[in-house]
Amino acid sequence: NEQNNEVVAEATNTVASGLRNVVAGGGLQNIIALFTGNQQGKSGLLSNPIVNMMVGHFAGKLMSKFNMGGQQANNVAGNLIPGVIGNHNDLVVLQR
Repeated sequence: NEQNNEVVAEATNTVASGLRNVVAGGGLQNIIALFTGNQQGKSGLLSNPIVNMMVGHFAGKLMSKFNMGGQQANNVAGNLIPGVIGNHNDLVVLQR
């Protein structure tokens, strides 16, 4: 439905803005490691501090913008953010 599309779009925006902020803060090497490291799958990505920051930020957006409870927001964010990053990671691998 429309709200699901909005949530996915917000997750994508959260990842994009998070990556921009890390680059702006001088963390380009951290982003390169995120996309080229051995952090396979959702659990591997969730062990990365950049991903954790994005999950926390996105969960906050879900609670404020979509009126989700804290546990539900954390569950959704913990699933969607690694999925968005995983999709981008596939693109990075294909461009090598």
